Amino acid sequence: MKADPEYMRTISAGGMEIDSQTVPHHPQWGSAPPGARPVPHPPGLQPPGSVPSTAPSTPSIPPAQSAPERSPSVPTPTPGTSIPYSAPATLSYTREEGRGEQWTPTPSPARIPEPSAGPISSMMMPEFWCSIGYYELDSQVGEIFKVPSGWRSVMVDGYVDPSGGNRFCLGALSNVHRTEASEKARLHIGKGIQLDLVGEGDVWIRCHSDHSVFVQSYYLDREAGRAPGDAVHKIYPLAHTKVFDLRQCYRQMQQQAATAQAAAAAQAAAVAGRLPDGGIGGIAPAISLSAAAGIGVDDLRRPCILRMSFVKGWGPDYNRKSIKETPCWVEVHLHRALQILDEVLQSMPVGGPRVRHPE
Repeated sequence: MKADPEYMRTISAGGMEIDSQTVPHHPQWGSAPPGARPVPHPPGLQPPGSVPSTAPSTPSIPPAQSAPERSPSVPTPTPGTSIPYSAPATLSYTREEGRGEQWTPTPSPARIPEPSAGPISSMMMPEFWCSIGYYELDSQVGEIFKVPSGWRSVMVDGYVDPSGGNRFCLGALSNVHRTEASEKARLHIGKGIQLDLVGEGDVWIRCHSDHSVFVQSYYLDREAGRAPGDAVHKIYPLAHTKVFDLRQCYRQMQQQAATAQAAAAAQAAAVAGRLPDGGIGGIAPAISLSAAAGIGVDDLRRPCILRMSFVKGWGPDYNRKSIKETPCWVEVHLHRALQILDEVLQSMPVGGPRVRHPE
């Protein structure tokens, strides 16, 4: 039987994908990668079995690689020449929430947490703080797993314990239509990931798997200075990083809802012949108004959802352009954020953003 070339490449690289635009930084290196910024653990959060963030002074290099190497496809500049730089679509995160040399933020002396401004909403916390759906390619497998608000953390792993609790064991889920690619990828989920609820609704992720996890996160997009949905974030084994900020999401949903409402009002005025200032003299203003007025509830819900694929990545750096082409992935709906979004929408006048149904 002919071996899957992509799978063999994964095995030969120690189980982690190597792509042309991602510079890998193994978490077992003795020091943080270039551009890395140390981040403290969330206040009061020390999950059981957590790994200290200090690496040993003598780095341990896996047998498959004798020394850290540059990606073969990264050109080496010669004296007197320069290589044009383009922002990669995949950003890397190592043990100390450091990113690879693709992303170099302005250095700061320390990251001081903002003073607590109190809860965003006076509503009671929802019964479940998140719900997790498991997918193979574009098909959902098994039932939605809901995490009670009494559990401040949840594990998503590849094992088979059916007792539930705060563990979502993907190994126990069967699929009669499972592909060979999904079967192979599931073998490498292992200890998987841990999601931690911090404060009113912030979420942190820790990768316990021996293989990287790829995350779609609007919070990380903003932190990296990227447009929402523009990048895929590669979380290396043992990395611990924040992937969702409730207060930031709240500000974003307020802004989007207000923009959509104002655009809808301006569009109605334009149709009635009362064009707003700057709306005369071209089709471009009409197009921008239409786009802004077309923001629906589905658009506002996206920042409240996290998507994560195991072992295999997707995006411009990979052959798989969508997460629905990856062999196994999960979608996490954050209930507190959705609860607050509902409150924002209900406070808007009639005619605000609404769900767009497919034709």
